[in-house]
Amino acid sequence: MDNHKYEKDEYLERLWCMKEDNKDSIDDLMNRVNGSFNEQIIETLEQENLIERVQNDTKIHLTDQGLSKAQLIIRSHRIAERLIYNVLEDEFESGACEFEHIVTLEIVDSICILLGHPRECPHGLPIPE
Repeated sequence: MDNHKYEKDEYLERLWCMKEDNKDSIDDLMNRVNGSFNEQIIETLEQENLIERVQNDTKIHLTDQGLSKAQLIIRSHRIAERLIYNVLEDEFESGACEFEHIVTLEIVDSICILLGHPRECPHGLPIPE
């Protein structure tokens, strides 16, 4: 079992959000992980061909494979936010963070159908299709 799956997913999620914000520096990533930057996770993501560091390791971005994986994580997270916000009318961020790591793609798609295929999360960010 991969002991770092949760951490790897978190890094992929942050890199996706950086891409949405047109950011791509290692410094941007370090700022987004709130002082808990883990070089081992970055190395593992590189070995798995999910990320690539360029320009003397000052820039970082998702590979095509990394984009696909990050898109699924973001979709799960934002669908969970929409579900909790719309249906449960509760604080949605913490629950969505847990949800994205444990749910299957089929469940996410079913929830999306149940919610009428929302286009945005409660923060106004796009939900990947």
